[in-house]
Amino acid sequence: MYLIFQIIGVVAAIFFIVGLFKPENSLFWYNRGERTRAVSTLIYLPIWLIFIMISKELMPSVKEYVKVEAFNDMEVLKEKVNQIGIGSFHELSKDEVDKSYYCLMDYHEFGMQNSKTLLRNNLTFYINSPSEKYVKELKLALNINNPEDKQAALNEFRETIDKTLKIIKMQIPATIANGLKNEKSAQFQNDTLQIDLECKKDKIDHWRFIINSY
Repeated sequence: MYLIFQIIGVVAAIFFIVGLFKPENSLFWYNRGERTRAVSTLIYLPIWLIFIMISKELMPSVKEYVKVEAFNDMEVLKEKVNQIGIGSFHELSKDEVDKSYYCLMDYHEFGMQNSKTLLRNNLTFYINSPSEKYVKELKLALNINNPEDKQAALNEFRETIDKTLKIIKMQIPATIANGLKNEKSAQFQNDTLQIDLECKKDKIDHWRFIINSY
């Protein structure tokens, strides 16, 4: 329907413009009087404007699947996260067991190697959703494989969190910032999303920053 109204509007616009210069051509069908510029304008200009307004009302928009606006388009969000600079997402995959969709990124390694294991600290993103059209959960994971380089790793984690939140036009909540500072798990909720900061300490520290849209 939207396309039909668009076509009618375009045709009316063409006849309106033609009528400004050659009203006898635009009013080839008109036989109730003189084919003048004024008559052409009175007929085609209102039709053009009316169909422009109707087309705007019918114009399709991005469907809102979840409340976080940036999560409503899977491919657009993937590209924005890619631009953060720690890597690029692979193709979307489907879990045949629970029929959900997920997307992974190669680990971004940084900092110094652990002198014993030769491993470096790393970061990566994950996407999870029940649909291929939108994103339900965006997760940032940090693995501190070299405790001697821990503070640098946490700084990198915090910087990446800030860049991630910028995508959804949000600053880091105080509870999450305090959790990072105190190295403890934390949570934040509002009407549109839930953010979880998970800190698990073992032989190596595992950090997770998870945004779930309602």
